[in-house]
Amino acid sequence: MNYYERLDIKDTASLKEIRQAYQQLCLKVKPKLTSFIQIRVNTTPKGFMKSSKVSETNAAYQVLSDTQKRFEYDQLLRKSNLAGAVQADVDLDDMEYNDENSTYRYDCRCGGMYIVTEDQLEDGIAGVECNQCSLCVKLHYQLAEEE
Repeated sequence: MNYYERLDIKDTASLKEIRQAYQQLCLKVKPKLTSFIQIRVNTTPKGFMKSSKVSETNAAYQVLSDTQKRFEYDQLLRKSNLAGAVQADVDLDDMEYNDENSTYRYDCRCGGMYIVTEDQLEDGIAGVECNQCSLCVKLHYQLAEEE
């Protein structure tokens, strides 16, 4: 179960939605802690309680409520999700480059496209999902060294 599933939220949830989901889950476990949770939700939930479900909930909140940690977590999720649904290994040279928006494109068998930006490549993206289905391609490329 990933952190989004733990909090029962979408991966596009706002910080406000993350906080609300966290509060609701904590209240289910310990309803008498309402006022304590109201105070703690604006800080990190380290050492909040010892129950494994609550520990997982706290860990999920701690990561997803921090912009940088959430970005890194999302990157890891994308990389791990590639393991099961990879349609193909694609070399960057086989993708069509679009000068207008600095993106690379590759056709999916569903009729959609795999689209990756230069910024994503510089960030080390390992693969990309189709814009119309759930299939992924694993990307093979090397960044040019800057002089």
